[in-house]
Amino acid sequence: MLRSKRIKPSIQIEDNQLNNEQNNGVDLSLNNVFVRFAIVAYYLCQILMLYDRATFEPYLGLVIASLTALLMFTPYYYVPVAIVLITPHAMGTIIMGRITQFTLMGYMLIFRLLIFKLRLNFKLSDLAWLTLGLINWLQSVFFLKDYMGNEKLTIMVVFTLWMVYMRCESHTDVNLFEKFFLAFGFGIVTNTLVSLIARKTTSSVNVGRMGIIGIASNDPNLAALFITLGIAIIISTKYVNVWIKAISCSVLFFSLITTISISGLIAAVIILLVFSVIMNKDRKNLSVLLIIILVAAVAISVFPMLGIVGGENASGEAVNYLEYYQEKLSNKVAEFLGGDYDSATTGRTEITRLNIEYLLEQPALNQLFGGNHVNPLGINVSHNCFVDVMLRFGFVGFVFVFAVMCYSLIKCIQRTRQTRDCTILLCKMLFIYWSLTLSLFDGNYSVLWFTVVLML
Repeated sequence: MLRSKRIKPSIQIEDNQLNNEQNNGVDLSLNNVFVRFAIVAYYLCQILMLYDRATFEPYLGLVIASLTALLMFTPYYYVPVAIVLITPHAMGTIIMGRITQFTLMGYMLIFRLLIFKLRLNFKLSDLAWLTLGLINWLQSVFFLKDYMGNEKLTIMVVFTLWMVYMRCESHTDVNLFEKFFLAFGFGIVTNTLVSLIARKTTSSVNVGRMGIIGIASNDPNLAALFITLGIAIIISTKYVNVWIKAISCSVLFFSLITTISISGLIAAVIILLVFSVIMNKDRKNLSVLLIIILVAAVAISVFPMLGIVGGENASGEAVNYLEYYQEKLSNKVAEFLGGDYDSATTGRTEITRLNIEYLLEQPALNQLFGGNHVNPLGINVSHNCFVDVMLRFGFVGFVFVFAVMCYSLIKCIQRTRQTRDCTILLCKMLFIYWSLTLSLFDGNYSVLWFTVVLML
């Protein structure tokens, strides 16, 4: 009897894992040589396309499409989706510039849904998320079409459906979102690595601040968002060993310096503090944290001496990123202590105030239920996602979204306490933090915001 009690649970766990894998695709193991080769090849293709799309697209377009089609019908379909999400435009086209990799991704997701639809564990709450996502899309169609363009609206629809689909499958595979974020995190690592090597993604006329190649934006702050998200994922994942974590996070920390983003620096500190608090009893994870801090500190100290860290301003003069970062940080602190909050936030508080004043001038129906133009003052971004929610969905919608966000955050904290896995919690906290300093309602990033902040 004692032996049977020990064996039965293990057999039951193996059966459940097998059923989950069968429900998610036709390939049953990551140890399969074909699957490993396909995933590694996909990341290598991403690196080459990011480095020089014009050169490699004619040769790799069909290869990437083939790998996408193959992986889409395995349990690891989230790998190509994660890479396309971080590089929606840089992955190029399939052949002769006719079909983009993103378009193929949309068709493959539809085919996967049709094939595995009978195995989909659909709940009523999933319908609520789908409805919220479609409302977000409809609002964009009516009020942001000229600003966003049809392509980004299409991206929003496809990824809304995909996020809900993943949520349905996560009911049977509880680690599905953690696996997706891991694929997303390594996509960010390879992206930032290519950006450092190529040194061709810059923004700002005053100094050569770096962005990230492939995310369809040279904005250094948006780059800092993805870099800090990558740090949170890599440092907290349970699927990667210590040294891979240390190397990957060191690359990300080093890349963060090149963005010269004060918001990014604060976000990185938040990650380290929250991670150390959650994992204070786990010596293995704390050793990872100490190694990453040590390697990052050495890199930041040594690389400037070697002339590696630096850029050029509009006049062609050499600029040291680290020195500029220190100067910018000291100026921000002085402005904040002096009470000049508009300057300390680079005009963000003023933009927020003007947008709220604009909302209060609208008819009562628009104030309550939204339908207002986002960024109504001709400003490119509002730099505050919560203000965007107020404009788009009104005060009633804002209260609903805020309540759902708080509820999901509490549930996420409870899940983290039970599992000691803080990946999703770190990602959620980061997106909430960045919501105060960035507008995340642009194309596919809108869906990512809704998913991380509300659904997880």
